[in-house]
Amino acid sequence: MQIPNSRQSKIGVFILTCRKSPKARLKSAQAGAQRSFPGFSITVIDGIIAEDSDVDRLIDPKAARRWSKRFPTRAEIATYGTHRIAWREMLDHGFDAAVILEDDFEVVDDGALNAVIAALPEIHGSRMDILKLFDFPSRRKNNPAIVRNLGDLPIVKWHSPHAGMVGYVISADGARKFLKRRQIFRVVDEDIKFYWELGLDVWSTKRHPLIDASNRLGGSLLEPARLSERQRRSLGRSLHGLAITAHRKFRNRIAFRSAVRKHAAVAERQRDQA
Repeated sequence: MQIPNSRQSKIGVFILTCRKSPKARLKSAQAGAQRSFPGFSITVIDGIIAEDSDVDRLIDPKAARRWSKRFPTRAEIATYGTHRIAWREMLDHGFDAAVILEDDFEVVDDGALNAVIAALPEIHGSRMDILKLFDFPSRRKNNPAIVRNLGDLPIVKWHSPHAGMVGYVISADGARKFLKRRQIFRVVDEDIKFYWELGLDVWSTKRHPLIDASNRLGGSLLEPARLSERQRRSLGRSLHGLAITAHRKFRNRIAFRSAVRKHAAVAERQRDQA
């Protein structure tokens, strides 16, 4: 699979890691990226860890206590910071879009991934901000979605976006929207669910070409601290989390209705032009 270039898009691949991540994990990620993205520029981002002072500069404690269901752990803040380093790097080097891969990704569907690669110029041209290549399963029994095709690639816009940022395509505009915030106050997986705060246009592939393979690659670097934080959760904090969830669901309904109307208007124009 060669770099699609029908619109002269400059697209790179970034692997996110840190010095706490096992070397075998990064080696596996590099091999997987080289195999799946031949001909692409592949950059390794050696990011932030919990002990770094960058974590203290990055977090907004007041906003985190107000707008996060639980206070992010230092490792989670560092992970978000590493994503931000990749976004700045892609912008600094003039990329129109980038494939961002955490170092615990694993390709499980070559056909679906090839469809993503073939559609990269169209993804860039569509002006969507993020195309997620993996979603954790949702607990919702009913999660409405808008479905469309980019060439041979079926994609969905969920009413409530799922967590999971192990692999995604992000446009330069999407990176700029994220980086408008000087500081963060949620984990990156949660922030994607509040897409309307930053005006993000978020889609997912209908078939996931990637999975989170951290369990097979030595375990999650984030889960131990998460478990410790959950054990300290108070009743007041739990009630606060329920209020935040209710607020998010309300705003999601408004944003999704707007997206449905926009999608219907675009479809109607396309039918008129046919």
